[in-house]
Amino acid sequence: MYQRYLSMLKAYVRLALPIMLGTLSIPITSIANVSMIGSFEGPYSGETARAAAVLVQDIFWIIVVFVLGFSIVFPTLLAPAIASKDILKATNLLKHGLCFSLVLGTLLALLLIAGAPLLDRLGHEPEVLKLAKPYLRILALSVVPISVVHMLKKYADAWGRTHHHFYSGFGGCALNVGLNSVLIHGRWGWDAMGLEGAGWASLITRLVMLYGYVIYVFVVLRGQGLLASLSWHMWRPVYWSRIFWTGIQVSLQIMGELSYTTFLTVLTGWIGQEATTAHGIMKGLGAMPFSCALSVSSAATILVSRYWVQSSPTRWWDAGCTGYYLGLCLAMLQTGVFCLGYQALVNKLYAPEPAVNEIVYNTQYVFIALQFIRTLQLIGVGALRGIKDIFVPFLYSSFVYWCVGLPLCYVLAFKLQLGLPGIWFGNSLASVLNMLLLWGRFLIYTKRPAGVTFNVDVRPSG
Repeated sequence: MYQRYLSMLKAYVRLALPIMLGTLSIPITSIANVSMIGSFEGPYSGETARAAAVLVQDIFWIIVVFVLGFSIVFPTLLAPAIASKDILKATNLLKHGLCFSLVLGTLLALLLIAGAPLLDRLGHEPEVLKLAKPYLRILALSVVPISVVHMLKKYADAWGRTHHHFYSGFGGCALNVGLNSVLIHGRWGWDAMGLEGAGWASLITRLVMLYGYVIYVFVVLRGQGLLASLSWHMWRPVYWSRIFWTGIQVSLQIMGELSYTTFLTVLTGWIGQEATTAHGIMKGLGAMPFSCALSVSSAATILVSRYWVQSSPTRWWDAGCTGYYLGLCLAMLQTGVFCLGYQALVNKLYAPEPAVNEIVYNTQYVFIALQFIRTLQLIGVGALRGIKDIFVPFLYSSFVYWCVGLPLCYVLAFKLQLGLPGIWFGNSLASVLNMLLLWGRFLIYTKRPAGVTFNVDVRPSG
């Protein structure tokens, strides 16, 4: 039995480690952005600019994760073609996926640009909103390259080619930080643009990454025999149906969870600007363990789906459980790191003002507990996606966060006057409930007789 789990652990490391290293570049870039934005000296600078960045990025990522939901499940659609080595079918799926992501990304970018004036209705301070609206319009342009890049990424991931995450992640991170230095602060003859400069730096970086992934997939993978020649005159609407019906469930689930966290940011704005900045700092710190857990979750989706299409219950059970064991070890490691160095990390990375620092310090233990819970929660979501169980987890998260978590956060923060720690404590309790529901859902599958499987995919057949 131990040999089975050891071989599965090696497969996880091969898949998840490059994704983890590459994904870590996202929170590193975010921390660098917030730090450089906060250090900008100009009109509406410092904590005001940081608060505007936190607000806009929360809204922006709601749209982005809706787009990414369609690419996250793309490896499960590719799994039958990859299992049978059907290169032509995999290529056709990629072609339809790219067109779908291009159209969807364009429509949602236009939606963000048109909706920027609605920020005035969120009740934040006028200085924050004045910076937020132009920043949101610039970031909206990034939705299109993000959408296409992630579809190309998942095609490579499905073939077990995950090393590209490391090179693209840290290459993009270095480029973004360098452009931030030039555009935010004004160097090499450029005028200082402040928060808007951060938006343009992000857009340029994502366009460069798009170019790199086009070369990687259409030149490198094709040279390895993993991509056939594209035939642009042959289209199968059923592929679009499969991408839509499978992806929309994941997109709505993730978007619902992120909308919930965005509403929590709105609640912190009702507390005050210092609470909003502290909330953003803790979310930035939490992005690191989140990225690590997300890489293991992505590996769980790939491995579980690989054995699911082969009708091998024992193997996909091994894949799911190994993911949980690995997630537990990762959660314990993260907890130890934050227990020992939480305050030092905050001071080193953000150097917040005393009022903000006090709020961050008072919330540290709730923050640490939430990272542990969220890691196991992400592993459960990834394993269930591998067996195409998407709709029920979507119902779980919708109920837990909106019907339990949000009222609980409001009561703790405002009725019991706990402030920001109350919001994070209520969120932690809701996450515990969601984690237990997902684990119970995974156990339901394991109790079925060997060889008996069921499919909860609601997409049209064809």
